[in-house]
Amino acid sequence: MQYLKTSSESQTPGDTNYQVCEIIASNTGSTKYLPLLATFWSRNAPDYVSDAKEILAALHQVLEATKGRGVVCMEYRYVPATTIDDLMKDFFTDEDIQFICCSGSADPTLVYRQQQKTFAELAETCDLPHAGRLFKVLPVDQEKNDAYSIYEHYRSPDQSELSDLAIAMEYGSLRARCQGSGRPVSAIVLKTNHSILGEMQTLLITSYNKISTRKTILIPILSYISIGDVVTTHKAIRDAYSPSDLQVSKYDRMQLLMTLLHAVLFFEAKSRRLLPPLARFQPHQGNYLRDFVLPEDMERLKHLDSS
Repeated sequence: MQYLKTSSESQTPGDTNYQVCEIIASNTGSTKYLPLLATFWSRNAPDYVSDAKEILAALHQVLEATKGRGVVCMEYRYVPATTIDDLMKDFFTDEDIQFICCSGSADPTLVYRQQQKTFAELAETCDLPHAGRLFKVLPVDQEKNDAYSIYEHYRSPDQSELSDLAIAMEYGSLRARCQGSGRPVSAIVLKTNHSILGEMQTLLITSYNKISTRKTILIPILSYISIGDVVTTHKAIRDAYSPSDLQVSKYDRMQLLMTLLHAVLFFEAKSRRLLPPLARFQPHQGNYLRDFVLPEDMERLKHLDSS
């Protein structure tokens, strides 16, 4: 097939593969989602520059069609860290793109109080005045903890193999500016701690620059942690059509097949609901094993004590 190197010809891992970028959209907290665009390219095509440029062109195509509505959310599981680094350089200068991203493999330099600070340094000075609990559904045995196996448990009537964990979280934000362009951004620090999962710190950079209250900071945090729920639902629908079985002999025909597949997925998605979110700010409904007590459980305990 065109622009496809054999493994013996390839000098870089992954150069033998074609790349696919899918852009899918969902309102935060909604039970619906829509696939917006699917693009396809080869790293060996004569007009190829980089994966970041291909993704950026796709994003601009979507933003132009939607008249600039929407916020771009990206994270490591779906976009390589080095590609995120390249995209962030464009995001920092292009104010038409609103974004929520984790920091990539390189630590970007921001300007805070007229001093240059890396994101990691900025996170160390960020106060975490807000606290709460994040409720996350995970397998009881903690071995099969990938999102896809967890969602399979969700679909089954027996939820006894899942537990709903109450994870303590602290969070805060700082307003800063991008070095060079001066674009205002916010750095968000989210720390979580649980006896089983341990302590974790998540660093986010967002174009939201007027967030300081508890509720406004939670908006980009919730958008970020819900990425996996949307992607997992889309993957379940897409894989049902076995796209890896598509076989054609020409590059442009493969691009046409990707367009046809995307059209089918668009109409499929309109009749599907998102699977229940793995992480949320309220306890999950269902018969899960819990590491906390619900208010209605407390009422039953009071009744038993009185009797």
